[in-house]
Amino acid sequence: MTFWIRLLGSLIFLAAIAVPGVMTVQRIASGQEEARSLIENRQFAQFSVLYPSFLEGRLPLRRVPERLTDIFYDQLTVRTRVTRWINSVLVNGFGHSTGAGVTIGEHGFWFQTESPSYAHLACAAPDGLDQDFAAEFVDVYSDFQARWAAQGVPVYLIVIPKKSSVVPEYLPSFLRERCEGRPNPTEQIVDRLRARGAAVAYDLEWFRDQGVDRMFDRRSYHWDDGAGVRYFNYLFSDGLLSDTEIEPTPIGDDGRIWIDHVDLANKLGIGPLDYEMRRPRVRDRLRGNFDLNEWLAETGEDYTSHFDRRSFRSARFMRGRVGTGRALYFGDSFSKRPDNYFGLQMEESLILWTRNMRSDLRMDSLIQDFHPDFVVLVFVESKVAVVLPEDPQSVWSAFLPAGTEWPDSSGD
Repeated sequence: MTFWIRLLGSLIFLAAIAVPGVMTVQRIASGQEEARSLIENRQFAQFSVLYPSFLEGRLPLRRVPERLTDIFYDQLTVRTRVTRWINSVLVNGFGHSTGAGVTIGEHGFWFQTESPSYAHLACAAPDGLDQDFAAEFVDVYSDFQARWAAQGVPVYLIVIPKKSSVVPEYLPSFLRERCEGRPNPTEQIVDRLRARGAAVAYDLEWFRDQGVDRMFDRRSYHWDDGAGVRYFNYLFSDGLLSDTEIEPTPIGDDGRIWIDHVDLANKLGIGPLDYEMRRPRVRDRLRGNFDLNEWLAETGEDYTSHFDRRSFRSARFMRGRVGTGRALYFGDSFSKRPDNYFGLQMEESLILWTRNMRSDLRMDSLIQDFHPDFVVLVFVESKVAVVLPEDPQSVWSAFLPAGTEWPDSSGD
């Protein structure tokens, strides 16, 4: 009896090794290799890349066995499942972050912090706010807004609080201790902008009053669509955009369930994961939603000379309510959530969003050509309260007058 049990165990072990191996070889041979892993956030080694490299002499023969090993290891069929399972145990069971730049907080909260610089959590950064860049940014942005206010085009800057600012009590203790007693860097910048006459919204208390679970999923970096609609309804009703005197489209109670993605799950190597959210009911719908080519064909208006289309994740024209004028709406990935609701408020709006401010965007010439009644800029606070500034040519230089360079306030 013992012999048959051992034999069965050996056969199961051999099958556990052989079956995934055979399936992996079959996948490679059939050209169905996985090019990139969202779980590990990296490119996988592929035979379809190795073979041409070897034939063309770009890969020496001595390195072929090593590359073949990498290919088999990366393309192993059970790899993704095992990696996801291990990471899930580490994150959910032990509170250990398996992704660069993601910090596991308390009570199931995950935060994007970009350690060790903590560029997404300026109060915890070793050197705090970059004061030189802050002074430069305040000068550039204030001059831009004043320049267009003088021509009758108001500019509104909407700064979106991050989850770590809304519920700092759920940060891990070592980050809470770093931030305790230190001024809020975003509030510092916003106060300096307002002192220069800039129209800026940073409604941190409003976000806190809503309750974090109505604005963010505990495991995601971005806010959700429902939060964006609720916030922009507030902005037009009682917040910064009430100056436009546009009565916002009414919203009702939260409607049916929508499914969204937990965006930090892939960074931790346990995605894809989904979560349920509820959007408020909106009574009206857009009259039109056009890409650049459709707009050009319908109206003859072409604005592509003012920016490189490839720099933007989205560039669209929207038609909403008649008689409310034109608006230019521009921001980062946080601006994407409420863009449809914003477009609904305007008769016509140009909606642009990108990951970063791009130097190939010529904001002054775009405003001059588009003739908006006002401009709305929507950015998460880490784009304003900067710890480690990027090259200014790819951050805020789009707001400089043509032919000018980024100022140097460092005294060097």
